[in-house]
Amino acid sequence: GYQRNNNGRSRGRGRSHRGRFVSRGRENNSRSWGEGRVTHEPPPPSSSVGSVLRIAVQGCCHGQLDQIYQTIQAEELRTGDKVDLLLCCGDFQSLRNIADLASMAVPDKYKEIGTFYKYYSGQVVAPVLTVFIGGNHEASVPLQELFYGGWVAENIYYLGCAGVVNFGGLRIAGISGIYKEHDYKLGHYERPPYDRGTLRSVYHVRNVEVYRLQQLKRGDEDSNIDIMLSHDWPRGIEQFGDTQALLRKKQFFRSEVETNTLGSPAGEILLHSLKPKRWFAGHLHVKFEATVHYPPRAKSSSPMPTSWDNITGWEATTTIEAGDGERDYQKTSETPDTISPSTHFFGLESSAGCCENASSNLTQQMTKFLALDKCLPQRNFLQIVTMKRPESEVEKEPELKYDLDWLIILRKTAHLTVASKSFVKVPNSPLEITQQDVYEILQKFSKLDNCDPTLPSSYDLRIPRNFEITVSPHQEGFSPFSQQRPSPMIGNPQTDHFLNMLDLQHVVTVPYRPNPQVQRGREADIMQETSSEMRCVVADRDLLERDDNEIELDEDEGLDDDIANDGTGLPSEEIFDGDEILLDDDNISTDDIPE
Repeated sequence: GYQRNNNGRSRGRGRSHRGRFVSRGRENNSRSWGEGRVTHEPPPPSSSVGSVLRIAVQGCCHGQLDQIYQTIQAEELRTGDKVDLLLCCGDFQSLRNIADLASMAVPDKYKEIGTFYKYYSGQVVAPVLTVFIGGNHEASVPLQELFYGGWVAENIYYLGCAGVVNFGGLRIAGISGIYKEHDYKLGHYERPPYDRGTLRSVYHVRNVEVYRLQQLKRGDEDSNIDIMLSHDWPRGIEQFGDTQALLRKKQFFRSEVETNTLGSPAGEILLHSLKPKRWFAGHLHVKFEATVHYPPRAKSSSPMPTSWDNITGWEATTTIEAGDGERDYQKTSETPDTISPSTHFFGLESSAGCCENASSNLTQQMTKFLALDKCLPQRNFLQIVTMKRPESEVEKEPELKYDLDWLIILRKTAHLTVASKSFVKVPNSPLEITQQDVYEILQKFSKLDNCDPTLPSSYDLRIPRNFEITVSPHQEGFSPFSQQRPSPMIGNPQTDHFLNMLDLQHVVTVPYRPNPQVQRGREADIMQETSSEMRCVVADRDLLERDDNEIELDEDEGLDDDIANDGTGLPSEEIFDGDEILLDDDNISTDDIPE
C-alpha cells in the first residue's frame, strides 16, 4: 500500500519510475472493489425488454479478466438484468503462455501471466460475449496473427488492427493501439521476434486503418456507427466535457490541454468524420464524459478531410446545461492560432456541410464520449450502458456478424496493406462502392447458388465460431521470470479462412503452420479421454467389489503451501502489482507514459 505525504506525493514500498510512484506490494484481494465503481445509465425512454441491449464497457483491462467478469456477474445478481455484451478498450493482455510475455512492451520485472490463459486453454469460458481492441500493453504476437480480427478464446473476440462488426443490430467499430506521429504513415513492417523498437511500433496506429474507417461514411450520409472503440482519446475531446474537473483529478494534463496535444489526432479525424453515437476509450486511467454536438449543415459534395491539415476553429458558448456537463458549440469564421482550454476547440470539419437536411434535429448529430479507469479497487473502471436496437432486430437473438461495408472496404483497399518500412500514401478521394462490390461479397456468404442482395435470408454474415488453440497454453507452476523465448509468428487458421473468403493474400500475416507440440498435446488429450472411458468401464464392473471403508491416498500430499495459488509459482510475499507501472496519480505528463 501507500500513503500521501504533505506534498501530495505517493510514498511507500516501491520505486520511482520517471518521477512517479510504482507499487511492488502484493494486491490485497480482500479489499473491496467499491460500491458504486460500476455505474449505470438509464435505459432509453419507452424501451421494453428485448428492444435494448445492456452493454458493459471496461476501460483498461490489464489482464484482470476474472475480476471484470465477477464484477459483471455481481451486478447482474444485484439488478436482475443480464448483460448482453462486454466491450474492452485496450490493454487486454491476451497472454497464452510465458513466451507471449516477450512480445509485451513492459519491463520484465512487471510482467505477469494474468488469467487469460485459462480462457485460452478452455479451463474457463467467458460468461458474456466479449469484444476488445488492442492498447499499448499487449501480447502483440497473437494479435498480429489475427490482424483482421478473430477469436482469441471461446466467446472473446478481437476486433483486429481496425475492424467493424454488428451485434444485435448495433454497428461497432474500433481501432487498436495508440498514435505516434513517426510511425503513422509507415507500413506494418514489424515481425516477431520484435526488437526494442518494433516491440512498441507494432501497436502504433497507421494512416491506412484510419482511411479505411473513414470510408464507412459515404458522401453526405451518416456512417451509422453506434459505438466506436479506441484506446487513447480523440485529440481535444476534453473540451467537450468538464475540463476543469478533469484537471483537478489529473493536474499534469494541463500543458497538453493548453497546447491541444492531449489525445490522438487520428482519433480526432475519425470522431469528426464518422460522428458515432457513442465513443468509448481507456488509456489515461480516469473516468471522463463529454458530449460533442455537430451543427446541422447544408448538403455538400465536398469530401471529408483526410488529415488534420484542414482544420477549422470552434468557439464554445458560455452556456452549460445544468447537471449534464454538455456544451453547445458554434462555428467561427476564423481559425485561431492557439487553443484556450475554456473557449476554443480545434475540430476537423470540412468547410461545407455534413448532413443533407439542415433542419434536422441537433441531438441526432452528436457523440457521447466515455473514458474509464483501469481495473483496480475503488476506481471507476466499468460502466453499463443501455442502447436501443433497431426495430427489425428486436425479435432476433443478438449475434456477432461481419459488417458488409467493412468487408468491401478491406477488399478494395488491400493494395494499401504494406509490410515494409516505407511511406504509405492513402487516397485523397473517398472510396467508391458499387452494387457489383456488394454482390461479389454477398455471393461469398450466400446460402444459395445465386445470392439475392435484397433478401437477407439468402446470405449469412454471422462470424463463425472457429477458435482453435494454436500454441501450448500456460501451465500453472511456471514462473514468469523463467526463460522467455520469443515466439515466431506461426499464423492463425481464422486469418487463413478470412483471407480466403475475401480472395486476399497474406501480407502482414503468415499462413498457419500447425505447432507440432500442440498437435502432440491434442493426441495426448484424445488418449487421456479414451483411457478415462476405459477406467469408467472397469469401475462399473468392479463397483460391487469396492470396499467403502478403504482409505485412498489423497493427491495433495507434498504440496508446498507457501506457493501462491495464482499460476505464477512464486512465494506469496513476492507477488507484485504490475498494473502500477502505468499512469497513476502523480505528477507526470502523458508524454511520459511508458509504451
